[in-house]
Amino acid sequence: MTSQKATMATTTAEPTVGRSRTGLILALSPLPFAVLVITLLTAVAASGVEDSGDITPAIMTDIRLQWIGVWIVYPLALIFGSVGMFRLFRSRRGALARGALVATCLSVGCMLVSTALNLSLTGFSAERLGAVTRYDVALEVSLVSFWLAWVALICGGLALRLSGVLRRTGLVVAILAALLGIVDVAGHGAVPPFVVSFLWLTLGIGLIKARGVPS
Repeated sequence: MTSQKATMATTTAEPTVGRSRTGLILALSPLPFAVLVITLLTAVAASGVEDSGDITPAIMTDIRLQWIGVWIVYPLALIFGSVGMFRLFRSRRGALARGALVATCLSVGCMLVSTALNLSLTGFSAERLGAVTRYDVALEVSLVSFWLAWVALICGGLALRLSGVLRRTGLVVAILAALLGIVDVAGHGAVPPFVVSFLWLTLGIGLIKARGVPS
């Protein structure tokens, strides 16, 4: 009997611990984006230009370290929240949960490609950065990365809604992600990247508050 109780306690504790860790990761996801904004502002101040496409080879030489810093922090910010999404949906069943998982993984993959392209631009020789094809490709791939993050949140929110887990929170997140995603696609990157972390934050808080929700 004692052994049976211990097994039941362990079975109950493990999902709770997993849920709390996943919730904490998602709840803290805005922090890496805050670091990114600070790093980006530092790079902009050092370059003296507002549009990165206007950076010249001489300016890139002066801000090379800041540029590298931005493109180290940027993918890490996205990956941080994506880890929470992966943990949340990796063991859940259903097409929507799998869609959230696949979209999250593709989002990270696109960001890594964009990062590699941007890091390769530190030694460009064109008149301005905007004239380099790799820059345009990197920008488009970066946008796709966040569009996939919106898709992951839409699928994930609906999956949580239909499964009875975080029903209200899941629906709200799905609706907001759909609206923001439409604006972002229509405006070709009109929504600031860090906004996605606020929806991760919402899911994280919901998970931390929920009881008996397996992760």
